[in-house]
Amino acid sequence: MEDQKKPISHHLVDLRNLLVKIGSVWLVGTGLVFLRGSYFQELITKPLGNQQLHFLSPTDSLFYLLKIYFFFGLLLGLPLILYFIWSYVTPILKTQEKKFSFNYLFSGFILAAIAILYGYYWLLPTSLEVLLGIRPDGTNILLTASDYLDFAIGMAIVVLIVFQLPLITYSLIKSKIVSLEFFQKQRRVVYLTLVAIMAVLTPTPDAFSLILITVPVLILYEVALVLSKL
Repeated sequence: MEDQKKPISHHLVDLRNLLVKIGSVWLVGTGLVFLRGSYFQELITKPLGNQQLHFLSPTDSLFYLLKIYFFFGLLLGLPLILYFIWSYVTPILKTQEKKFSFNYLFSGFILAAIAILYGYYWLLPTSLEVLLGIRPDGTNILLTASDYLDFAIGMAIVVLIVFQLPLITYSLIKSKIVSLEFFQKQRRVVYLTLVAIMAVLTPTPDAFSLILITVPVLILYEVALVLSKL
């Protein structure tokens, strides 16, 4: 609680140090990915199967590789980044709040890991198979590397976000901001709201991808309601 008595200048210094740490971890992670560049390039294109990617300009390949390095660099450094953020905010929290925030952070990390695995091994390849199969007879899809990478990263960001929604629901109930009875009585409204959020966030307009994202999130939402009773 003594941290609350610090002058604003000290808080700004602490914030600057936090941002420097986050940036440093991201750069180190990016450097590690660069050292194993071919592995991560193969990793990001594996869901494509035999589909070939194309570059449309001399600079496309450069930006394609940079996006891969920075994206995976961020994922590698994410656990440490979250720890730095948690360490930054904990001095102003009470003991019970620290315990709650740690459990929230840990649960969020587990859900993020599940989201990445689900998105990589099921959502992305299944969506690609369906979407690339929808074309008029006698035509081929020219898939650029840039478009594919934006699609894959966008899908990863979406599942990372929406898989946190059940945890947010659980936290709202446990902190008594919103009652369990409210979520139970307004289940249809909550379902429609979740579907609307996912429809906005999903990088493709097709209903198939939306269903693949929606079903596990709604299941996790029901699990959150059950756990909130304990």
